[in-house]
Amino acid sequence: MQGLVSFVEASLEDARAAQEVEEGLWRGVLALGHSLLGAFFAASGDGDVGEEHRTEQGRVLKRLAPRTRPYRSVFGKFQLERFVYGQREGQAIELIPLDARLKLPETCTSFLLQSWNEQLMIEQPYAQTNDLLERVLEVRQSVQTLERQQAGLSTSVDAFWAQQPVPASASANTLVANTVDGKGVAMRASETQGLGGKKKMALLGRLHPIATGFDCADQRFRRALPSHGRGRWFDPSAAQTAQCASTWI
Repeated sequence: MQGLVSFVEASLEDARAAQEVEEGLWRGVLALGHSLLGAFFAASGDGDVGEEHRTEQGRVLKRLAPRTRPYRSVFGKFQLERFVYGQREGQAIELIPLDARLKLPETCTSFLLQSWNEQLMIEQPYAQTNDLLERVLEVRQSVQTLERQQAGLSTSVDAFWAQQPVPASASANTLVANTVDGKGVAMRASETQGLGGKKKMALLGRLHPIATGFDCADQRFRRALPSHGRGRWFDPSAAQTAQCASTWI
């Protein structure tokens, strides 16, 4: 912190440009965050809870040799050494007290950095996301790391939809819009039998009701709707085969 203050004072004396001061402060803030987060980890200990630990189920675990894990944060990288517990060396690790107490992610990437990755990957390719965050945070990630993160998120899709409320039943004056958007996703050469430049389509679909002031079962209303094939409206009050199109979907 004192180094940042001294930097500003020196910048005033040297008449540095605002851009140079801003950039220097940002790099200093990152260094300060790394120092403070490192101090937090050091003060948190090594997770030693004794030679033996009894679980809630009554099983007795033994303290094994310390293990080191990487931790990649928005302030940089760390190596955390902590004790682990299990039946014996060479068998599965059953408990890591420090990881559990600090609620660390299973992967080496912090939850905050994962969140920033996700926000950027919605709009940008993995490589561009990686380059942007490296430029801003000076933290290097691999494209494979970002791919694995997204693959891990996909396992939560079913649970997400299970938590969503069931839509109300559509009435006779309700149209149900069915939309699908296709996005081309570049494929690796290994996935296209050596043919470069191929893409596969990722589809995002949505169904949502729209209340109208009309009786959608009225055939006169159907004939009044223009049709040019860009989308279709499905009338829940009529036969399954009855369809009409909309110009703005």
